[in-house]
Amino acid sequence: MLLRFVQCPQRPGAPVTIAVRPERIRLDDTGRLDNEVAATVAHVVYQGETVRYLLAADGGLELQAVELGRVRFPAGSRVRAGWAAADARVLLS
Repeated sequence: MLLRFVQCPQRPGAPVTIAVRPERIRLDDTGRLDNEVAATVAHVVYQGETVRYLLAADGGLELQAVELGRVRFPAGSRVRAGWAAADARVLLS
């Protein structure tokens, strides 16, 4: 999977570990974000004011997304999860 970053200390194409805050991940966006992956909603946690989605993306990637408001996607739903390049941080080992 190729991802876009604002800054990455590794050479292009090198494997990296990234971190993205769950509230910065958008579900079923209109395609205006730098990075998008197809995923299945594995679990939904209603937390009152927010909803936390645990996502299993194609290729084995696991993500969490947090949204304000009501549950929009029940467990088992297919979604697109996306985030802006500026929201991803490369973690160095």
